[in-house]
Amino acid sequence: MRKLILHIGGGKCGSSSLQKYLSINNSNQVNDKKYQYFCIYEDGTFSTGKDLVALAQKSVHGYLNCPASQTFVTDGTLRNSIITIISQSAEHVVPILSFEGWASDWRLFAENNVFAGLEISVEVLLYVRPPVEWFNSAWWQWGAWSEMDLEQWIDGELSSGSCFWGDIAEQWGKFENCRRVMAYDVKHNVIQLFCEFIGASINPVEPLRINVGSPRALLGFLLRNRKYRSGPHDPRYEFLLERYVRFSGKPAPWVLDRQTQAKILEETKSSNRKLIKYFPEKYRDLFLNDPRWSDIEAYKDRVVCDSENFSSLEDYDRLTADFTDAIKSLSETLSDEKEKTQQLERQNSILEHQNSRLESQNSFFENQNSRLERQNSLLESKTCLLESQNSFFESQNSLLRDQITQIKSSSAWRLAKPIRSVEKRLKRIWAS
Repeated sequence: MRKLILHIGGGKCGSSSLQKYLSINNSNQVNDKKYQYFCIYEDGTFSTGKDLVALAQKSVHGYLNCPASQTFVTDGTLRNSIITIISQSAEHVVPILSFEGWASDWRLFAENNVFAGLEISVEVLLYVRPPVEWFNSAWWQWGAWSEMDLEQWIDGELSSGSCFWGDIAEQWGKFENCRRVMAYDVKHNVIQLFCEFIGASINPVEPLRINVGSPRALLGFLLRNRKYRSGPHDPRYEFLLERYVRFSGKPAPWVLDRQTQAKILEETKSSNRKLIKYFPEKYRDLFLNDPRWSDIEAYKDRVVCDSENFSSLEDYDRLTADFTDAIKSLSETLSDEKEKTQQLERQNSILEHQNSRLESQNSFFENQNSRLERQNSLLESKTCLLESQNSFFESQNSLLRDQITQIKSSSAWRLAKPIRSVEKRLKRIWAS
């Protein structure tokens, strides 16, 4: 039976880093299996291999993943694309699909029978983080840019079960085709965790830190200038800046007070208990001994910031310094590229000059060759003429031989023979 890997999230749990890694390292060979990343688009087409790598490099995010559209699931596009990928790929290829929003979309998958009747074995990869930390991070990713205040947004997310990781893992495990669901805490290296999941040998991979969150000074700027961050799902300028600027300022402000922390821990307690069995065995004790999942005292040092005026002059100075360093780095890179371009232009000029010389020499040799061909043609014509003349003389000679033969055989020739004998005798007498 063919196998399919689904990375389902969750959001704000290292998804961008994994998708970046998979977009660069498009396939991983494990024994006789080739784990290969695919990106399916809303119209059902898909890319993989070198095409995917090239498209990812052109993307503002620097990576590709399946779309956020729910219609993509409900209208059968995803199911049909999976069938096509399985049928068109070799037996040893294990397709990998990724979208961080699928974690909470298990109902859509069930209601629309995405996997029903398919001869495939589905393996689900779920990255998680402690719910209290998730809510603070997710607020700055989505909530702060919505029309809701903090309390409304948190209540909405708790109602939808966005970070009820144990419930999510349990529901995904109920699919008939699902062979296993594995959960990992993102405090570990997400790339190495992925390699563990597929059974690949683990190299000391430097974690790709993508979409780690903007510094608080930049968040303040974006809140005051919404044209650069128009809504919850429009972080393109932050992604663009992240590609060129190494931010070193303070992280996003902590917005969850103690009462909210307690509420989140209480609401997610039951789900967290369910989550234990979905961790690989070697990580279960680490999970159980991590107070961030269950103990409010783990957050006692977190200071709640003013939701509007949370950036100091020092924060803005740090942000300015980061931008200055980025401009300096880009300027140096541009200068290096300019020097490389000029060097290439000089080399190109030399090559063009050499090419011009070669073309001149080639033209000379072509002229010489043309002249020799004309001479050869003339010699061939003369040879042909001589051969014609020789043929003519041979035919004449043959004709004379025939005539001589005829004369010798005639009676006149026989009568003239005694006369010639007398003439020869008279000549000898006269000579003496």
